[in-house]
Formats: sequence, structure tokens, C-alpha cells
Amino acid sequence: MKKFNRLPQFGNMSIMLFSILFLLTLFAFSKALKSTPTVSVSADKMNLFYIGIDNPITVAMAGIPAEKVKVSCEDGEIEDLGNGHYNVRIKTVGNKIIKVEADGIAPKEIEYRVKRIPDPMSKIGFLSGGAVSIGYFEHQKKVTAHLIGWPIEEKCVVQGFAMTIQSKGSDPVEVINEGEYFNTTSLSLLEMIRSNDVVYFDNIKCKCPGDPASRKINSMVFKMR
Repeated sequence: MKKFNRLPQFGNMSIMLFSILFLLTLFAFSKALKSTPTVSVSADKMNLFYIGIDNPITVAMAGIPAEKVKVSCEDGEIEDLGNGHYNVRIKTVGNKIIKVEADGIAPKEIEYRVKRIPDPMSKIGFLSGGAVSIGYFEHQKKVTAHLIGWPIEEKCVVQGFAMTIQSKGSDPVEVINEGEYFNTTSLSLLEMIRSNDVVYFDNIKCKCPGDPASRKINSMVFKMR
């Protein structure tokens, strides 16, 4: 009696079943991709957020009109500027979530790092210390705080400082100055400085956007020549 080998038929059937399963998986994956549009959230000025200022972002969801997209932020507020543009204002530092949603679409979450504005550098005029002429202070009215390399318009404001003048052979004279502008006492002392006197500015406090209280920044030392 002649025997038939059925193993090749079984192998062909396995290949066919595998092919069908592969096509079904590919179809399901393609359908899932179409039902989950690509979402992009880009910071317009910097790749992180800062507290106390407007952080502009642009949001786009592929195939969804901008007016149908809802954007929310953890521990912050979002202002809709239209056409996919938003301003984000965050209250605290840390990692925060921007959530993008639309009807019938699973929400998309993007994490952003939030920091406080960096410490500014105190200056009088264009200098933060060093040897200067006596006449330099004749044209200066205040102590300022500068954000070095800061690309945004927001500024920090000096809240007060201590100024000390040390003359050779005399005791140091100190005045506490409230605010950024030299008060009457400070101006009177600066008019009395002489060559080789040293003028110290310390305990300089300023407040930047988002600060709950003033912060202390760098001291300055000027020597009169």
C-alpha cells in the first residue's frame, strides 16, 4: 500500500496561518496609528519653563483643527492665544505635565522642567567692581540687577543694599539703603570719597518675577583711583 506524507501540507498551512496573523496585526497597528494622531508641543523661546513669566508654546495635533484641541497644565495656567499658540505660567519649580486633548482622542502628556529665574548680577553702571575714578559715581544713581545672557524681557529689581566706605586711617562708615536708588545719605557719602577709598556694596537683595521674597545676590567692591 502506498503511503502519503502529509508533513509538507501541514508546513504550508502553518505558513499560511502565520501570514494571516501578520497581516491582521499590521492592519490593527496601522489603524491604531491613524486613530492616535501625532502631537507636538514646542517651547517657542527656551527648552524649559521659568516660574513667574510667560512661557510661550506652540501645540499641534495632526489632522485636528487648533480650535478643537484642549491644552492644560499641571500647577499652572494656560492662556490660549489662538492658532495653536499658548502662554504657560507655572507657579512652582519641578517637572510639570502639559496635557493635550481632543474629542475622541486619547490625551497626550508631555513633561517639562520648570526652574526659577537664575540669579542676576548686581552692577553700578556697567561695572560690578574694580578700580574706578572718583568721578565714576558722580553719574550713577542706583544699583541694578542684570540677567546675563537672558533672552527674555523680564527684569529683576533691587530691593535694597548696604553701602560701606572705608577711608585710610578712619573707621568704616555704613549706610543701609532701601530700594535700588541711592538715598540722600548714600549720595552724601559718595560725594565725600577720595583717592584710595574703598566702597563696598553688600547684602544686595533683589526680586525677580515669580519670587515669593527677595533674594541675595553678589556683593561689589570698588577702589577709588
